[in-house]
Amino acid sequence: MSAQESHHQSRVQLISQSVTNVLRTQELILDVAAAELVRQDLINSVPEVLPFLDNIMEASPALAGFGMALPDGRLVKVTSTVDVSLMPNLLEQEASRDGFQRALDSDRLIVGRTYYLPAVSAWIIPARKAVRDSNGNVIAVMSAGIRADGEKGVFGRNLHTGPDDSVMIFREYDGYLQFMSSQSVTPDMYANIQRTPQQRQEDRQSLLDANHASIEELMARTEPSVYYSERDGDTFIGGAWYSPDYELWIVSESNIRSVWRAFLERGVVLLTVFLHCSSCCSTWSARLRKPSTNAVPRLCISPGMMT
Repeated sequence: MSAQESHHQSRVQLISQSVTNVLRTQELILDVAAAELVRQDLINSVPEVLPFLDNIMEASPALAGFGMALPDGRLVKVTSTVDVSLMPNLLEQEASRDGFQRALDSDRLIVGRTYYLPAVSAWIIPARKAVRDSNGNVIAVMSAGIRADGEKGVFGRNLHTGPDDSVMIFREYDGYLQFMSSQSVTPDMYANIQRTPQQRQEDRQSLLDANHASIEELMARTEPSVYYSERDGDTFIGGAWYSPDYELWIVSESNIRSVWRAFLERGVVLLTVFLHCSSCCSTWSARLRKPSTNAVPRLCISPGMMT
């Protein structure tokens, strides 16, 4: 299983780097936009599309749109990709309420629950960051919608490699599934999946059993950890890594049966090659042992021919 363990560890590492880079880019975009809004004295309640926000958004093709919301949850300054008339109040909408409130209470980027936003006609992963005045009071919240579907960005790609293979991102804070790449799975199928406290404890126990470390040690690791898990009568092998900056678990796993199937398929191929080679060797060996009918006849010289 060491090859499979290495496979999942490597994939988690690559995806973690991509996700981290995407979120850091979004944070930079929000910081730049917030600074410009403050500079132009545009922190107010007038709803409007701002062309300079479109210019800033060009730095990240993965964005469906972004803008500035007031602390009461109203999005008022937006890119041209956002239909303000369809925007819900982010502090009142159930899917965005907790994430928006956490952004109000934090100084760092907060990743919200994945949900469908009619205002941009896309499934989005929200990234929000509070804007504060010189006294530390929140005067606005910058909010970006990263596409969770489509072709652009790390969240739009098919990251899995087969029907028994999955890549998932779980939220540590509330157990919701943030993103999933798996056979025939779309955002509308996973966005409302929430791991119960019992299920989350079982997941943690699988990690603890496989790594002989505390959950605190695993969450502090810079390298992905391997685990084995029993669910619904099947056994899974996977790798997991925790992002302390964004409170996300990045997970790669596959059903053990797919591992054995691949092993058996490779075994059949190797056996076929071996039998074919053995047959060829036997044929050539038989040919080498058989006397040749085309041998040059031995020349006999009689004494009389010598005179």
